[in-house]
Amino acid sequence: MLTSLVYKSFKSNLFRKLVWKFTYEVLPRLNGSSDWQFMNYGYHPTTEELQDPSLVQEGFQWRSRAMYHCLARKVKMEGRSVLEVGFGRGGGLSHVTRAFSPASSQGIDFSKSAVNLARSIHREHQVDYQWGDATNMNFADNTFDIVLNVESSHAYSDLDAFFFEVHRVLKKEGQMLLADLRTRENWGLFYQALERAHLIVHEEEDITDQVVSAIEKDEADKMALINKKIPKLLRTLFKEFAGMMHSELHMSLKQGRRAYKRFVILPSKA
Repeated sequence: MLTSLVYKSFKSNLFRKLVWKFTYEVLPRLNGSSDWQFMNYGYHPTTEELQDPSLVQEGFQWRSRAMYHCLARKVKMEGRSVLEVGFGRGGGLSHVTRAFSPASSQGIDFSKSAVNLARSIHREHQVDYQWGDATNMNFADNTFDIVLNVESSHAYSDLDAFFFEVHRVLKKEGQMLLADLRTRENWGLFYQALERAHLIVHEEEDITDQVVSAIEKDEADKMALINKKIPKLLRTLFKEFAGMMHSELHMSLKQGRRAYKRFVILPSKA
């Protein structure tokens, strides 16, 4: 009953704003633990990807780290400038910086709580975490080699503005690495917005099965931390938005009503 009510209400723009405000501003204050460094649902690598010796397959949230690792392997990172838009708790950009040695790593997030949390958790790493708006970035044109965006764009109120900003801040030979989920019908709107911003899909993969597998394999560890860190009154709602097993999100992915995809996207040269 609660699941159905939450997701029916989620169609309301006002409710969506309140939910994202709660998720990205309030939750970092409730759970400031350095244990929980990622906000994505996780990715269980393919057999081939599991052969990568640089992919550490241990520790809490290693599959959420794998989401970034396997995406970052798609392009050359070493010696290049990287911007992550919507870094959440900062763990993804921190990992990419340590594992792939970019020349510079910057991240922006609309949540001031997230900025403060990421700075406190990852203070020893060479990453610049700043407040910023995905639809109005405070960077000059042609600044970055790579723009990274993981499980964030589905929450933006103006996807067109985001993609136009990505095109603007990317260098001519730059690349965007994006991983996200949407309902089947909303993927069509995604592609249309890319086209309007003169961005081209260079590589696309449906990774829904790998995400569902990660959700199911990580259930016990996540449940233990939720019971430890989240107030009892908020646990049911948090489990829904954390995509726990049998949540609406988990079932919509498993039943094919939502798809999770990852991309390498290039600016058009036209």
